[in-house]
Amino acid sequence: MELYFDRDRRGDLLTSPFVTSWIADARSGDLHDRDYEARRAAWAAWAVESLVWVKGSREYPALVLPGSFYDPKGKVQVHARPHLEIPRSTFQAGDPAFCDRLALCGNGLEFPWWLYWEVVAAKRAIFFTPRGSIDELKRLLVSRSADLVRGLEMVTNAVRPQWQRIEELLALHSEDLVEAACGDFSAEEVDEFLPGAAELDLTIRFEEKLRERNAQWVARRVGVWQICGRGPDGPFALGVLTPRLTANSTLTDQLFAPAAEGLGAVLVRNLVLRRIARAHLDVQPQVLTYKIGIPVPQVPTSDDTPRPAGTRAFIRRVTAKPGAKTPEASVEAAVAFIQTFPDPKDAWKMLTDWAGNNHLLTVSWHTFETAFRTAQLAVKRGEDPDRDDINLVLPMAWDDQGRVVRLTFHRGG
Repeated sequence: MELYFDRDRRGDLLTSPFVTSWIADARSGDLHDRDYEARRAAWAAWAVESLVWVKGSREYPALVLPGSFYDPKGKVQVHARPHLEIPRSTFQAGDPAFCDRLALCGNGLEFPWWLYWEVVAAKRAIFFTPRGSIDELKRLLVSRSADLVRGLEMVTNAVRPQWQRIEELLALHSEDLVEAACGDFSAEEVDEFLPGAAELDLTIRFEEKLRERNAQWVARRVGVWQICGRGPDGPFALGVLTPRLTANSTLTDQLFAPAAEGLGAVLVRNLVLRRIARAHLDVQPQVLTYKIGIPVPQVPTSDDTPRPAGTRAFIRRVTAKPGAKTPEASVEAAVAFIQTFPDPKDAWKMLTDWAGNNHLLTVSWHTFETAFRTAQLAVKRGEDPDRDDINLVLPMAWDDQGRVVRLTFHRGG
C-alpha cells in the first residue's frame, strides 16, 4: 500500500487546541540537551516540523519518524516511512505537557530502523494513555536527573564486560531473558530504586500487545513501555522507548548514551539492566543495590591514591573526561600487576582495599578471577594479555563524585 505525506494541509492541525497549547514553547535546538527546558523546547519544535497528513486507503494526522522500516529477513522492501498516527480526537483539547512527554520518552523516537509492530506499539504507548497531569512525575525525574544518569552509566559499565552472555540468550530466545527484559515493575520495585515513586503509585508496564505478538522475540525489539501512576487529578501514563538489547544499542550507540537520553527512558533502563544483571550476570552487589538519592561517602579528589613509602606498589586512578574515550590501562601495567600479585586473591584484595567505601568497582570477584587467570596464562607464555582481560584485571570504578575512573598500577619506587 502506498502512503503519501501531505505537509501542505498542516494549517488546521497547527491551529487546533492541541497544538496551540504547546507550540509557543517550540524552539529549535539540541534534542539531547542536558538542560531539560532546552530539550523540551527542541522536542516541541521537532513535533511541529514532523506533523503531516497521511494519505492512503484512509487519511489521518501523524508524526513522521526520522528512521526507516526494514525487514530483518531481507525479503520485503517497505517504501512507507515510519510514523505515529495521532487520534483525531487528540486535536480537540489542549495538552501543554505534550512536549514534556516527548522530552521524557527517550531517544528511541530517533531510532533509524523500525519494525511495523514496534511503531504501532509506540503509537499506543504515547497517544492512548490516561491524560492526567504528569507534572509531579516530571518534577521527580528532573530533580533526580544527575543520579538517574549516574546510575545508568554505572550499571552499563558493570554489565559491559559480560554482555556476550546476553547476546547468547538472545540467540536462544530465552524465556528467562524475556521475563527479565520485558517484565513489568511493581510500585514497590520502582520505589526501591527511586524513593518518592510510591507517593505517585508509579508502576512500569511493557506494551502488552507487542509482548503478546512477539513472544520470545520481544527481547530483540525496541522496548515500548508506559510509566503509570496517579496524580492529584487522577491516573496518568507516560510512553517510554528503550533501545534493543544488542551490544551496539545498549552499550555503545551514542544515540542512547545515558546523558543524552530522555529521563523516563533512563529510569526504565536502570531498572531493566539491573534486573537482567541479577538474573543472568555476575555483577557487584553495590551496583545492583544502588538507590537514587543515597549519597556516596566523600573522599579527597586527587587523581592519585596516597603513595606508600619506599618501594611499595600502588594503584593510580585516571579520571575519564566527559565526551572523551574511556581511558585504558596499559599492557605493561597489567603485566606488572599480575607479576606483583601472582595469587588472584591477593590482587583482588589490593583492589578492594584501594576502593574501600569511597569507590565502586565495576567488576565482581568471579569475573575478575577468570580474567586474571586468563591474562596470567598469557603472561607465562610470553604473550600480551587480551585487551578485554586487561580491562577487567585493572577495571573501571565510580568515585564519590559520580565520575568514571580507570585503575592502573605502578610497582612503586
